[in-house]
Amino acid sequence: MIKISLILLTLVSVTVDTLLLPFYPKFFASAFDATAPWITGAYLASSCVTIMVFLPIWAKVAKSIHELDLWIVTQLAAAALGISCYFITDLWLVWTASQVMLAFKASYLLIYPFVLRLESRDNHLGLIGLFSVLMHIGGIGGAFLGSIWLSTFTAKAAYLLMASADVLQVIICLILKNAVDMKDRALDEDKRSDKKRPNSFPLLIKLCSISVVVYFSAFLIRPFFTQHWQAISDWNSPLLTALIYAIPALGAVGILLLEHIKKQSLTHQQHLMLAMAIAICAAILQGQEFIASVVIGRICYAWALYQMTVRLELILFEASPKTEFGEHFATLHVSQNIGLIAASFASAALVANISLQAPFFMAGVGFVMAFALTCFLLRKSSPSIQGVAS
Repeated sequence: MIKISLILLTLVSVTVDTLLLPFYPKFFASAFDATAPWITGAYLASSCVTIMVFLPIWAKVAKSIHELDLWIVTQLAAAALGISCYFITDLWLVWTASQVMLAFKASYLLIYPFVLRLESRDNHLGLIGLFSVLMHIGGIGGAFLGSIWLSTFTAKAAYLLMASADVLQVIICLILKNAVDMKDRALDEDKRSDKKRPNSFPLLIKLCSISVVVYFSAFLIRPFFTQHWQAISDWNSPLLTALIYAIPALGAVGILLLEHIKKQSLTHQQHLMLAMAIAICAAILQGQEFIASVVIGRICYAWALYQMTVRLELILFEASPKTEFGEHFATLHVSQNIGLIAASFASAALVANISLQAPFFMAGVGFVMAFALTCFLLRKSSPSIQGVAS
């Protein structure tokens, strides 16, 4: 009950909080008559930096305050700021208030390591895969909800929907508080065994280094994929374009179900390196000007991306003490976002100065670097890396 409630809470939060993400140019134009492209880019970059800065802070705070108590306070503050954004009419005041709102919202990303902490390590692979799928589903659902919402209500009314989701989080946290307190007491034995674990900080730094390169390479492809597809395809249907774009998200659902049914014999490191090798080929295939090549590359890329993102986090959580899950996840999340931000600027520069295909080939080079870095940094495998996937 506890786990299911928190998972559903995550799905609702991600869906509602991403509803404006594909529509910020339209949002700023409609709400503030601001049409300059740099406004959208700067807002998204500042939002990413805000979450990067505050997530580690909340992870540190959560070591002395129970997460549910923390979320009750932070989500109430986020709801109040969301309502204020609806009534404020000045662009820069809304910008400031919404960034403070995001600073408080960053705390709910700790739901992920919190749920993992409540579960035995044998269940971590399935849970990490499930949360990966939830991020995809939430993003797709958010885009769908955003398109309906903006065509039905005023642009700024989206902040009221976000505030409603924050209030829902508070209500669920209040209901779950006593139950989770009881569950936490059952973790005492795990905490005692965690004290015997070797220091996981060196491995954390290695995984962060690999994650920067992996996320940089993966997100190089994303910004201009739809333009690349429309340039080579005779079918300019927005629905078909969206379907091809969503193959990694749709594939993640199938991969999660398949891995649940079929047990794997490869180690985590072998899975990771195989995924990187396939990602190299997939990136190059997607950069071709043939529809079949792009589709095949997209399907291969779906498997590779799922395995890379899931295995990196799985290796981290299997090596980390449960008491450090929140802080270690926050640190890894920062490295992921560094790669994402760098990719956003790099992809724009590559398209502007070379071609629409350039980001795909640069992504292939990036995955080669990630493969080499993994071989070098993880060559002395810890037991968690050598562990057989189950």
